[in-house]
Amino acid sequence: ARTLASSTRGKVVCVVQIVVLLVVLLPAVTPPASVWLAAFGLAALSYSFAVDTSWLWLHRRQEGVL
Repeated sequence: ARTLASSTRGKVVCVVQIVVLLVVLLPAVTPPASVWLAAFGLAALSYSFAVDTSWLWLHRRQEGVL
């Protein structure tokens, strides 16, 4: 199986996800702000997964994997 190289994008999304989850848990952050923050965190994470999955898909034949 092919492994992904570490990227700045992945690291940034990781930090964003952690910060968003911690902020959303604060009692002072109530809906709708908490909902929008959680949606932003999910969108960032989904984007990162989509980019990584796309890269793996495009480079699958180099390893002989179909």
